[in-house]
Amino acid sequence: MADAEQKHRHTIESGQMSLNQEGVRLAARDSLTGMLLGALVALSGMAGAAWMYLAHAPWLLSAAFLSLPIMIVAVELARRKH
Repeated sequence: MADAEQKHRHTIESGQMSLNQEGVRLAARDSLTGMLLGALVALSGMAGAAWMYLAHAPWLLSAAFLSLPIMIVAVELARRKH
């Protein structure tokens, strides 16, 4: 009887461990996806600012394109302080 209960407990615990490992894997994938998309947005903003500069557009357009990457960094730094 005790052996059957122990086997049942081990089965449940091993299932729980695999669920925890799956959760960690999904969180890591989501984190990587977020970093890649954030880098894409930041690079797009910088490329837009450079394009506006090279097109001799008003400086406000370059500043507008740069504001998004700057705010992304500012928000991340503020988040890390708390």
